[in-house]
Amino acid sequence: ISAAAGLALVLSACTGGAPTGTPTAPGTAPPLTAPSPSPETPETPVTLSRAEAGAMAWAAVEDYLVMFDEIGADPDRDLADLDQVASGRALDWATHQITTWRDAGWTVVGAQVATALDVTMVDLDPSGSDADYPVVSLTACLDFSGADLVDANGSSVVSADRPDRVLSDFSAANVGWPDRQQWHVVRDDAQLTDSDPPEFVPCP
Repeated sequence: ISAAAGLALVLSACTGGAPTGTPTAPGTAPPLTAPSPSPETPETPVTLSRAEAGAMAWAAVEDYLVMFDEIGADPDRDLADLDQVASGRALDWATHQITTWRDAGWTVVGAQVATALDVTMVDLDPSGSDADYPVVSLTACLDFSGADLVDANGSSVVSADRPDRVLSDFSAANVGWPDRQQWHVVRDDAQLTDSDPPEFVPCP
């Protein structure tokens, strides 16, 4: 399994996110388009401390992984539900990953678990940077020993030598800024070694 879209990070490591291929990780999320303001949102910007922003970003990552697993497990689930937890590159990647699996007749079984949160960057003032929204970057250990990807017969399509725990980098942006807190995952990258072919970096 891999680490590029939640369970995609988990499952692509051995499947490449498609019936054939090598592990890949998505790139950095592109700039996001500002959403239309909600009529019930306050007129003054909502501010957060760095610690509060980190906690909200971590919650956004957890929600994203849960949603990814749920949609990957239910072929009838609307892919548009990913819009609730992801934007930009992460949304494009997750949608592509699950669509690829559905086309192959594969479904997710079980769930991945993210642990060992480490906040690596907090930018709460996009006016002074190239970012469109406040952004928090973090690293997590994804444990997908309890997750699998199976075909229509219920047989696993994941390599037996897959890694069970890999390091992954996430970024979450407050796409509701400046009026409200609405954190979405915008980047979801597995850490890869410089070897040829690259391999996933295991958790310490």
